[in-house]
Amino acid sequence: MLAVAAFLVVLNVIGLVRYHTLSTANASALLLELLLDVAALTIQLYLSGGASNPFISLFLLQVMLAAVLLEPRAAWTLVALTTACFVGLTKLNRPLHLPHRGEGEFLDLHLQGMFIAYALAAGLIVFFVTRISRNLR
Repeated sequence: MLAVAAFLVVLNVIGLVRYHTLSTANASALLLELLLDVAALTIQLYLSGGASNPFISLFLLQVMLAAVLLEPRAAWTLVALTTACFVGLTKLNRPLHLPHRGEGEFLDLHLQGMFIAYALAAGLIVFFVTRISRNLR
């Protein structure tokens, strides 16, 4: 999981350097970066419980960015890909082996994860949409 996170850090640094030297962003490059983000998130989710991981909702961040930044066809491609990844993660994943202390405690842990995932997704959506809106203005 750390290797995937390190890959994303390197990818984002390269993207920042690249976009600071260019005057405009290339739609193909943006789509490629979103596809790599989807691949990285899919691998992270595969390694951490698959579709049962509350952070599965982070796929919506890539879909939202595609809808705002790319042509409709590319955005729908991201919808199809993230949907396929979600479905695949329902069957193909490495289950998390959490210590069993009681039925209610696992549900509490899952709800805590869902809350953190929601807060993270909501914060990232506002962060990116406000930046994109500012750039468009």
